[in-house]
Amino acid sequence: MSLNPVQDVQAEFMRHFQTLAAQPDKRIYAVMDGALIEDLPDKLEQGEFVHRSLYRNDTEANLVTIGPWLVNPYYLTPEEEELDLSVFDDLDDDDLSQENLLRRGARYQQIVDEAFARGDETDGGLIPPEPKPRPANLLKQLDKIVALAEGKSAVVSWIGNASLTEEALWKHLRTINRALIPVAYANPDEQFHDAMMLEDRRTEDGYEAVIFRHWDGNVLSEAMPVLDAAQFVRFFGPVPCARPSLRPWQHHSRSVPPE
Repeated sequence: MSLNPVQDVQAEFMRHFQTLAAQPDKRIYAVMDGALIEDLPDKLEQGEFVHRSLYRNDTEANLVTIGPWLVNPYYLTPEEEELDLSVFDDLDDDDLSQENLLRRGARYQQIVDEAFARGDETDGGLIPPEPKPRPANLLKQLDKIVALAEGKSAVVSWIGNASLTEEALWKHLRTINRALIPVAYANPDEQFHDAMMLEDRRTEDGYEAVIFRHWDGNVLSEAMPVLDAAQFVRFFGPVPCARPSLRPWQHHSRSVPPE
């Protein structure tokens, strides 16, 4: 162990990623904590990461920013394609006369009708095709994820087999964002921040619903040992293993226990 704990965490987590990346039958995804990484959505955008929030679409924007983000390291964000407007080259863009505008409209309608007749969903190139993510260098993307975390407990890696898709993991993770804890153990001051998004936090049977910050490695490490077998299976869902980024001496994986 070196005298630099941040470098220790980064090196250990990268070794973990490299081992998994070398196995073609495995899939690795990362969930990152926007509360621990400043301006995380902007940094993910700048790094061309394919990413999506785990919060609901109606959540306030500032809470989404500091919330959990699922990152797919296998692809880069799609490149925007420009519209092909060469079919209008013979028409004067600066001519705003009714006659020229009618000619332009008629030309557009003709192109659309002809494209529709031959089954062209791009309207003859006037509508760009649905952008597709670009394949990425997996190790390079994983290295960038580790660097963004800066040694904090801000990354949880989810590891599955080759059939685990981003969509399936995203849907599952969104179902475990809340947890019920006994009201007797809830400190209102400590729980307020995590529970403030909930409209009805308290249940009739003495439990209180709070945000379960499973994207924070420290929280996940504390939660795993107290789960019973049923809760364990419910937490992992379709994924056999998750690993938080913690201090080097706290690294561990938690897999679904055998039946």
